[in-house]
Amino acid sequence: MKTIVLIYLFLFSSLAKAQSLRAPIERVGQELQSVAQAVGLVGLIICGLYFMLGSQEASQKTSRNIIGLLIVSMASAIVGFFGTLR
Repeated sequence: MKTIVLIYLFLFSSLAKAQSLRAPIERVGQELQSVAQAVGLVGLIICGLYFMLGSQEASQKTSRNIIGLLIVSMASAIVGFFGTLR
């Protein structure tokens, strides 16, 4: 009887922990997304400086930065899409 009670408590406590961890993880993900967007905007400013200085690599850095910003801004949609594939 003790064993059954211990197994029961272990199974349901782990499910409760999984549900209680989901909300903080989602909040951290949202915060990281906003930080990544801010870093991407700073990167665009730096790319503008490269253009002003006449650097040869300015267009390559700008295109990479814009692609990175698009991926970060669409991260939730991308994760949702792959979540539906399961």
